[in-house]
Amino acid sequence: MAPPSLRNILRELPVTPIGHSLEPWARRGVLLLNAVLTVEQGRAGSHRRKGWEPFSDAVIQAVAASPRPIVFLLWGRDARAKRHLIEGGRHIVIEAGHPSPLSYSRYFRGHAGFVAANDDLVSQGQPPIDWSL
Repeated sequence: MAPPSLRNILRELPVTPIGHSLEPWARRGVLLLNAVLTVEQGRAGSHRRKGWEPFSDAVIQAVAASPRPIVFLLWGRDARAKRHLIEGGRHIVIEAGHPSPLSYSRYFRGHAGFVAANDDLVSQGQPPIDWSL
């Protein structure tokens, strides 16, 4: 079974998901990355300021250096704070609340940005993302 935040992401997809792996999105030019990559179960934010932030910053900067348009999904306060690391106007940046059960209904539902990202890509003459998994 998928974790609660992933279940909320899957609810927002404009297509019916077949699996739970988001790896196909990465191959299609989408970056979805937590600022902190580990956490103690049931203790949100427990691994903040333990060294993950510089690593995730470097990943974002490396991906943003790509000449092809990348869709950056910045979901949650910590992710939105990294927007300054994405240079140039060629990328699509979608911001929304975090998909966790605590904020899903207030800040994420209806704002995940899948359709908006594709609209922006098409307006740049790029093919839309296939959001199927």
